[in-house]
Formats: sequence, C-alpha cells, structure tokens
Amino acid sequence: MRILTSLRVYAHPPALGLDDKVGSFEVGKLFDAIVVDPLAQESVMDVNAEDSFEEVLSKFVFLGDDRNIASVFVNGCEILRGL
Repeated sequence: MRILTSLRVYAHPPALGLDDKVGSFEVGKLFDAIVVDPLAQESVMDVNAEDSFEEVLSKFVFLGDDRNIASVFVNGCEILRGL
C-alpha cells in the first residue's frame, strides 16, 4: 500500500506572487513530493485495512519516519529512492 499525495500550498500562491510557479500539477510548475509507504518494514505505524486515507495520513504525520519514505521528488526529479 503506497500513498502519493500532494498538499497544496496553504498560503494562496497569487497572494505570494507565486501562482505561475506553484499550486497545481500543471506542466511547467514546480513539483516537490514524497512517496510514503505506510507498510514499510520495521515501521512503527499500525495500519489496518479498514483505515481511511485520512487515518493513514494522520498516522504518518504523528508516527512516520524515514523508514516510511519510499521516494523524494524535488522540482519534478526523483532525488532519493528507498531510504
């Protein structure tokens, strides 16, 4: 079970003058992301089949660590895989 999610910039990009660079998945915009593996070996996250996406995300935020990071993307390029 792998989850790829993007949490949009909380500050409204146009207010920061960044709407031409961030805030969506449009071609030409900057893309930074992590790929999370909540079922990684030796992970302390206790994920169940009935957990919702929000529950898994919450568990990652509060319990996840580098063992749960499957990949890291910066400016659209994968810079790290399988910590």
